[in-house]
Amino acid sequence: LISIIVPPFRHDIENIADVAEEIVRIIGIDNIKAKPLAISETNRTNKISNQLKLINKIRNNAIANGFFETITYIFSQRDILEKYNFEVVDANKDILNPIVKELNTFRTTLELNLIQAVSNNIKLGYKSIALFESGIVFDKSRKEHKSLTFVFSGAKEYESIMNAGKPEAIDFFGFSQKIANIIGDFKLE
Repeated sequence: LISIIVPPFRHDIENIADVAEEIVRIIGIDNIKAKPLAISETNRTNKISNQLKLINKIRNNAIANGFFETITYIFSQRDILEKYNFEVVDANKDILNPIVKELNTFRTTLELNLIQAVSNNIKLGYKSIALFESGIVFDKSRKEHKSLTFVFSGAKEYESIMNAGKPEAIDFFGFSQKIANIIGDFKLE
């Protein structure tokens, strides 16, 4: 440990860089042996960075297959979740002071929010709606985990000359082919 006292008449020395400059000047820069700067980069990939790469790849594939990414609230409506038999957060671990009465619990599924988004888009006159969301959902004990959900409703393509202005509605096989294009081959059980 070195203790340095700067004389009061040296008003140009304010920090450690100024002190280092003075030491170099006293010793002489030619008397200091040159040493190459050693840079070693460590591998910073880990589980989280690999998950981020995967979700970004899925996002890009989904957009390339005609899906739009949505971001919805992490809140949901308890009575609607219960109505459709979705799991709900235990009452003693739920929100004490909700923002509004319609958002009175944590979401336990992304499906409900996406279906509501589809409904809103249909009301606005859209005939083909393909949405996806990657986000946090909660279980009944309020533990969070990540989820990825896709929804496709209406016509499987836009009106064009190729389909005589009457595109077919999306079916299960068309939807599953789009999902396979996004995430790769999969098997339903």
